[in-house]
Amino acid sequence: MPGIHKNNTISFRPSEWERNLIEERARLSGMCKKDFITRSCIYSRVCVVGDVRNVRMIVDAVVDMRCTLKEIASSISAGDFVISTDGFDELKKEYLATCLALVEILDGASYLFDRGSNRGSVLRTDDQLTQLLASVNIDYKNGDIFAEGDNLGL
Repeated sequence: MPGIHKNNTISFRPSEWERNLIEERARLSGMCKKDFITRSCIYSRVCVVGDVRNVRMIVDAVVDMRCTLKEIASSISAGDFVISTDGFDELKKEYLATCLALVEILDGASYLFDRGSNRGSVLRTDDQLTQLLASVNIDYKNGDIFAEGDNLGL
């Protein structure tokens, strides 16, 4: 159907110099620009600008998320939690993405607490992500997350 896209668009306006750098790096990487930018955003080190107070807000958000998850777990245990399978799978993916982003942000902010980063190599991180996604029944291949049953010709 024309005008209908499966995935949302993310756009930004780099300066001409930044655009030239991005395009050259994408060309030299052998990937198309979309894949290069996506993988760069996902696998690059997160740069945290701010102070301990800003990171405290992030930690508070994690605490709120933990409370919400405890409430959901209590509802599930009591049999009061009603959600479709698709809704539950979407909730899992959303929380997993949030948790991964939070870990990366806090790791990038470790200098604020006079601690070194615990970040390992990209390959080790990729293996850990594969194991984590497998534990919640999400397929992970070549840096992309696929829902179970997706037929992508792989």
